[in-house]
Amino acid sequence: MNVNGSSGITPPLLRLWYEQYFRHAEQKLLPLLIEDASEKKLLESKMGSAALIEYASGGVVIEDIPDLQTVVLLPTIHNRPINMYCFYNTLMIIQYPVDVPSDNEDEPPTVLLRLTKALSDPTRLRLLRYAAHEPKTLWELQSVLGQTSDTMMHHLLMLRVAGLLRVHLGSEGEGNERYSVRPDGASDLQMFLESYIRL
Repeated sequence: MNVNGSSGITPPLLRLWYEQYFRHAEQKLLPLLIEDASEKKLLESKMGSAALIEYASGGVVIEDIPDLQTVVLLPTIHNRPINMYCFYNTLMIIQYPVDVPSDNEDEPPTVLLRLTKALSDPTRLRLLRYAAHEPKTLWELQSVLGQTSDTMMHHLLMLRVAGLLRVHLGSEGEGNERYSVRPDGASDLQMFLESYIRL
């Protein structure tokens, strides 16, 4: 075993995960990931890197991070609906979720369900109203809304998963994220609602 890390364990675990699970799902899931990655590659020339990162991740905004040289967007199905990011030296990897479409046309789309669930809570609506004009820190949101840190993090996660909230990452470091309303979220709600109920 490698004392400095898990590199001696990782390959066998990945092989086991592949053999026991992914091998059976690969034919269904891999085309979705490839299609999504191809779509994002086409969009890069049309919208620029910063806009593409925000679009793909549903709201990650990279601000002043001096040493950052490369951002890798990685489509994933297994972490959905959450996107995750990590830094390594001058590299940032953002895993963003790709939804698996439903075979049943009568079912509401997953995106619409996330949006309506996020908006069903009065505290989350107040949070959106407060963060509408400029990015706010977690502490500022807690102070104004009178919520504990854990409760506020839950509300922020629900709004981020629904694509209604941006997270601004800057040079201040981890734990100093700021949050603001994602304008595309309201138009997404209208679009998915109208499409589903066939207006």
